[in-house]
Amino acid sequence: MTENRYPFTVISDTLRSFFQAHGIRGPLLLAVSGGGDSTALLVASTEAADFPLIAGHVNHHLRGAESDLDEQFVRDLCARLEIPLHVADGTLDPELVRQFGVEAAAREVRIARLQEIRMTTGAAFIATAHQKNDQAETVLMRLMTGGGLAALRGIHAVREDGIIRPLLSVRRSEIDAFLRERTITPRSDSSNRDARFLRNRVRALLAEFDPSAIDNLAAVAERARDQVAILERLVDTVDNTISTPSETRFLSMPDAPSLREALLHRHIRRLDPASRDVSAADLQRLARQLDSVKRVSVTKWLELIRRGDALILRRWS
Repeated sequence: MTENRYPFTVISDTLRSFFQAHGIRGPLLLAVSGGGDSTALLVASTEAADFPLIAGHVNHHLRGAESDLDEQFVRDLCARLEIPLHVADGTLDPELVRQFGVEAAAREVRIARLQEIRMTTGAAFIATAHQKNDQAETVLMRLMTGGGLAALRGIHAVREDGIIRPLLSVRRSEIDAFLRERTITPRSDSSNRDARFLRNRVRALLAEFDPSAIDNLAAVAERARDQVAILERLVDTVDNTISTPSETRFLSMPDAPSLREALLHRHIRRLDPASRDVSAADLQRLARQLDSVKRVSVTKWLELIRRGDALILRRWS
């Protein structure tokens, strides 16, 4: 059941609680694109934070004049709120786009530019405006594209690289109501309506269902995080391996299929952390083949071979 909350306080209250729960102190760098979510994050943070705030905007120049208008909107809003703003150029390398696609390439460049701003300003954390709908969309997308249990953890509220997502418990409808109450009209990104992008198609699909679907999918991420933590502790007990920077030698393998898959996934990610080549179905197939495998390709950069009684996961030689 969806609880009733007051939009004109819920955003600020959520931020205040998050900052206290996670010991967030300033200066805090806020990633502000000019869209509704990040605009609400900026405005509400000025009400919730009792420490210095900094805004960061990355202009990818992907939509011509629209992108420049986004930047100007952020400049004007920050000036009105008296929040110092740092603007970075986020022009994409065509080769990066060819390899990973526009969305993924833009995300990587944006994070890199924001981390540079963070280092320059001495900010303790970078806050992005991902919210509950984003979490639900991410979980559904990962299910659709073969993500396993670890992938279903979705968007992490606190990352090791200093990025935090304090609005993951807030629905998009609450953000919209917050902005209406303050008579703020954010920028609208036309690419969010482009059906070529999977997330946009998933967003349109979820809009056809009861709003409780958003809460249910977000809850899947929370349960997955708890279950992965338990599974990782179990994998620790069966991780009988010898590892080097270029290979992992498995001296023994657990009998349980789920532990085999989790152990393989751990070392695939260790040796090829950027790989998105292995789905949950791929891991299942690989785990079933272990007793008879001689040599098999695992990702673009990794192979699994048998040498005597040992299985070796290694980078291609």
